[in-house]
Amino acid sequence: MDVNITDYYIGVSSLHFKLDELNKGVNESIFAQKTSEVEEKSFSFFEEIGTYSILMPFIDEDWIMNFYNRIILPIKSYDKENNTELFVVAVKLVENDGKIKETADALFLHTNTIRYRLKKIKELLNMEDSEIGFYEQISVAIKIHKINSKQ
Repeated sequence: MDVNITDYYIGVSSLHFKLDELNKGVNESIFAQKTSEVEEKSFSFFEEIGTYSILMPFIDEDWIMNFYNRIILPIKSYDKENNTELFVVAVKLVENDGKIKETADALFLHTNTIRYRLKKIKELLNMEDSEIGFYEQISVAIKIHKINSKQ
């Protein structure tokens, strides 16, 4: 057939054995496919898409957008007002699973610069004392951003 798999985004559902689970399987495939597109991967298995599996079905809900705006808008506003790139650092941090060194390498910055910018983001979001809570929330908000930018 001469099909190049890298030209497509493929989603694979979990295994379902009953006819009444067909709709669930189709939706899982769609959500996995959308995650492939967001993450720019050739294919994804629904069982491996993590938090995308709970974000995709509810992405258009007001609660999701309110959360997104509460986290992302202060960062983007600060960037615009101060000609900074805090949002870029936040995105790269999430893409690098919270690893500061990898984030610094990806952005060609010193690790202390990344730490300083993360400190600034935490200050903007009033999360200076919550390392795990900060990463959890910024990660979810960045994923929402990525989903919305592909719609």
